[in-house]
Amino acid sequence: AAWLKILVAQRSAGKQNWWEVDVEALGADELPMFVRVLEVLRTNIQHHLDAMESSRKEKMQH
Repeated sequence: AAWLKILVAQRSAGKQNWWEVDVEALGADELPMFVRVLEVLRTNIQHHLDAMESSRKEKMQH
């Protein structure tokens, strides 16, 4: 239910991405989930950046 409210807030604000939602538009029930999914997003992006960097370094060595 919290995730659905985040998506509704996204659509209501006309935002393209869920992470652009204004936290003021969320209730106390949605904030913990919003924080968790932001942390997951950050971790996923970091893994992707690490993989890109590793790939770049491998290409430079060959």
